[in-house]
Amino acid sequence: MSNRIAIALAGLMVCVLGCSGGWREIDTRAPSGETRVPGGIPETATGASGSVDVAALERRLVAYFPCASAPWSADNPHHMSYDLHEPGGWDRFYSTHVREAIVRFGYRRVFFHLPFGKTTGQSPRAVAQRRTGVDNDSLDRWHMSLDHEHDLRRTGNEHISSGFYGAMRRLHAEHPDVEVIVYVGSMDDEDKAFMARHGEAALLDRWKESLGPLVELDYMSIVFDAAVAYGPDEPNAKIVRWAHEHKRRQPGTLVGVEARIQKARPWPNELCLPVVAWEDIFRRQGHSRNIATEDLCAPALRVIDGRVRDTLLKGRDGQAQGWIELAADIVADGHVPVVGTIPGRTLERTTYRLPGESSAVRLPATTAKGPFRMPVAQLAGLIAAELERR
Repeated sequence: MSNRIAIALAGLMVCVLGCSGGWREIDTRAPSGETRVPGGIPETATGASGSVDVAALERRLVAYFPCASAPWSADNPHHMSYDLHEPGGWDRFYSTHVREAIVRFGYRRVFFHLPFGKTTGQSPRAVAQRRTGVDNDSLDRWHMSLDHEHDLRRTGNEHISSGFYGAMRRLHAEHPDVEVIVYVGSMDDEDKAFMARHGEAALLDRWKESLGPLVELDYMSIVFDAAVAYGPDEPNAKIVRWAHEHKRRQPGTLVGVEARIQKARPWPNELCLPVVAWEDIFRRQGHSRNIATEDLCAPALRVIDGRVRDTLLKGRDGQAQGWIELAADIVADGHVPVVGTIPGRTLERTTYRLPGESSAVRLPATTAKGPFRMPVAQLAGLIAAELERR
């Protein structure tokens, strides 16, 4: 076992040798450690010899927050999770879940999926279905536009946007070395209708009104939904390149695209934009029409969440090992796991058996309500141990 892995696992072995209560809680001070990489391209976690650089892996791991996963309701038309649609919701969310990931668990990168919500439930198709009970697929189905400021104004929910930026100002003031990654939408039916009436230039200007504040913040990275589905001369690609041109002048930030880059549309790889994909999608899209994993210019960010549990783990969610092995698969490819740190995935087991050891390590009590709710240094050590076992 390499020295770096042995050092990282020394803390784990304390519990094997007699820690009855599991890992001790880390102190509340945010750990030191620089996360920024010149040019915004994530460093890999493996060295030239294939060994795991545990410290680098610890810095690159990402805490994931799904912000728009709730059902539509009249008082929550943007599908916001965790009461983020309520006044003060973002401030509360930062003070609890986000700050826990940064301060208690030590993450230096945080990922917000659709922090401004989506418009699915507001679409003509959804409205008609609620009124008539019939799903008319000939009607527009709005989804998650790049024009979120207009969407929020339309429903009188501008406080969601202002609340997000207020919470991010707090985050950056308290933890200036933390990178914020924001996942935004794509062209939807409403955008297409707007462009048909007013032209592409007007659509791009409308998108820039919403994206401009994100682009200007030098600690914020941006990921564009479904960007790989568009050719280089289409509006989605143009707005991605516009953001990339700005972010390349902000060391430590990136512009990413979802999901696997197509051989027929290689422009994101030519710009060296990292792929962001949910792990089940990343694996399903690993076919010959897409650029091979080893040919991607930048390491991919691969999300492990409940969908992965349902499609890849299939009943193994009570096994702590299954989640760690999945994260290790990602690191073995030289890519970055993006993992959930909020409660919601109850585990039946909170022990983990280290390679070559007969005793099991007891995971922190926090992992009983989520497989990745542990200090990021310990997660990096477990992933490294799994790779060493292989």
